[in-house]
Amino acid sequence: MKNKGVVFIVALIVVAIMSANLVLFSTVIMRNCFNARKEVDLLKALYVAEAGANMALRELQEGEDGDISQTVFGDGTYEVNTTGGVVVSTGIVKGRTTVVRLNIYNPKAAFGYGVFTDGIQEYRGGGAGASIVVNGNVHSNNAAPHINSSHLIVSSGYTVEAGPDYGFPNLDIAYYRTIVPASRHYVDGDILSNITLPQAKDAVTLVELTGDDAGEDISINNSSGNGILIVIGGNVVMSGTSSFTGLLYVNDSNMDGTGEGGNVRIGGSASVTGAVVSRTVNTIHGTSSVTYDPSAFSIDGLQVDTDKITVYSWQSS
Repeated sequence: MKNKGVVFIVALIVVAIMSANLVLFSTVIMRNCFNARKEVDLLKALYVAEAGANMALRELQEGEDGDISQTVFGDGTYEVNTTGGVVVSTGIVKGRTTVVRLNIYNPKAAFGYGVFTDGIQEYRGGGAGASIVVNGNVHSNNAAPHINSSHLIVSSGYTVEAGPDYGFPNLDIAYYRTIVPASRHYVDGDILSNITLPQAKDAVTLVELTGDDAGEDISINNSSGNGILIVIGGNVVMSGTSSFTGLLYVNDSNMDGTGEGGNVRIGGSASVTGAVVSRTVNTIHGTSSVTYDPSAFSIDGLQVDTDKITVYSWQSS
């Protein structure tokens, strides 16, 4: 009888151990199943977020802002916010969230600013009570703008920023050579203070300085124009009561940031309505003004040979 009691106790112990192992095994299985479902949902959320990021890239390529409100896609939703050179797409599936971040080069972004440059910007007031007025956002791909006077006014609601680097938009100069009449296409010679500004919204004046003339100043003094002024290899100096409505685009002689020219200096009481895009330095001083107005020129009509959106990093978390 005693042996039977021992056997019974041993049996109970064995059953208890097996039951505990079964419970432990079941818990492990359930946890693994839960983690597996979690990983599947996170993977789905990644795919959803990537779909949103690709949709935003397509919108940016078409000239839109790339922001997308919450949108149903497959088993989840995505939402995309684009700020500067960063696209952030959030994918959600069954409460699981994955975020995809893209850093991009977007040369077309240059035309979305009142003042845009690859390098240095300097603002100097014109004395007591004088103001430089910029009615639009100001951007430098690299260096923070230098403000050495308390008279700078960037109108309410606009920003002054350094970076991110959007890339500099290189216009297709070969194309413009074919469409600009000889009377408005200047190549070197005695043109440094004697150019005819465009006089219509769709009109273009093209100035190209090479050789000994590269890096010289193109003077615009007490003149007015309306359209697109492109200067390659020289600097633009606006002064007096000059006014220009449209796009003022100035690039260096190599069109890659390593050549001569590419600067814009606006002084006196000169004004630009539209946009100023220059390669290296913008100096705005005196009582001059720049007012951003995209209707003054057609961004879609510009021939930009580097207008593809380039993704240089793609991260998920």
